[in-house]
Amino acid sequence: MKLFKFISLTILVTCFTCFTQGADDHDEAGDFCYVSEECGPESEKWGGACKTGSMQSPINFIRRPGQISTPVHLDFNDMYASEDYWIRNNGHTVQVNLNEDPTSAGEMTGYGFDRPYIFAQIHFHWGEDDSTGSEHTLNGAAFPLEVHLVHYDSQYPSFSAAAQSGDPKGLAVLGLWLAPGTEEDINESFDTIAANLPILYQPNESHIPIPLDLHWMLPDKRETFFRYMGSLTTPNCSEVVEWTVMETPIYVKPSEIERFRQVLNHEERLMRLNYRPVQEIGNRQVEYLVRDW
Repeated sequence: MKLFKFISLTILVTCFTCFTQGADDHDEAGDFCYVSEECGPESEKWGGACKTGSMQSPINFIRRPGQISTPVHLDFNDMYASEDYWIRNNGHTVQVNLNEDPTSAGEMTGYGFDRPYIFAQIHFHWGEDDSTGSEHTLNGAAFPLEVHLVHYDSQYPSFSAAAQSGDPKGLAVLGLWLAPGTEEDINESFDTIAANLPILYQPNESHIPIPLDLHWMLPDKRETFFRYMGSLTTPNCSEVVEWTVMETPIYVKPSEIERFRQVLNHEERLMRLNYRPVQEIGNRQVEYLVRDW
């Protein structure tokens, strides 16, 4: 009887772990990858909605000459900053939080959002050279780095609850592209992240007692962007994301982009790349918008 209870408890714990795995946009190392037949995007490690979903991300955006953008309201409060921050190489990406847990006082409101969306974390996607790296592409062309500012609907008590909700608008991700500028480009916040980039896999976050202001990542007035309904870009690829992707890249030091290419996975091998290939748009609507405020 005691053995039966032990086995039952073990199964219960295992099932709970399976359910929660993938709730974050990037979870623990060792379960999926990007470059191997055994665990890459075509493997069974990318199962569930990754294989069967109809609203998958990322996608390719088509920008046509003379295309007119629709002005909409999109607003951010002034709380996308902190006196310190937490950073982690989780084996799939580098993630940055303004707090030890993925939450903050930062809020995104406006077009398409019924309630404020709470800023949770940022993470990065990159490739092996400047011609690849971003998950979303523009007219078929990629950028060397893509940043995701992940938010969750304030009706949910936490980021994980929103990610697991099944709500198509449980999460809202603001995506932006980074491109190589010159070594004279100064961006103190990105400089700080690059300088403290954890090259080795970490089981836990590192606390960085340095101020970090992420407002430079937020769109300016009259800046254009794309909006569509999609999914997480890692397993289980849940279709719970309303995507906002900025059209104009931000330029940073080439040497700092190169530093991301030195990041190692949990096996202490070069991560090389961590972007999912573009997915079919299908019959989804992709809006071309401009921030009017």
